[in-house]
Amino acid sequence: MARYELMVILNPTLEEEEVSEAVERVKGLISERGGTEETTDVQGRRRLAYPVKDQRDGVIALSRFDMSPQHVVGIESGLRRDDRYLRTMLIRL
Repeated sequence: MARYELMVILNPTLEEEEVSEAVERVKGLISERGGTEETTDVQGRRRLAYPVKDQRDGVIALSRFDMSPQHVVGIESGLRRDDRYLRTMLIRL
């Protein structure tokens, strides 16, 4: 098992309920692939350094988890198809 960190920037037009659903989807993707989540922190709405998909702000969520490297591949691609997620970044710690 390797340790990973996933940061997602959510669309700022989402309601709080929709943000919670989007964060739960991230948690679900991690658990579906056999990962064990350590923490998930929603840092709130922040000003972005440059526009992403015509948005100047975004809601930042950060998850840390352990997962086998061969199961990590589909996480980012699963999130990119959803319009709620402006940007994702997955790194191995």
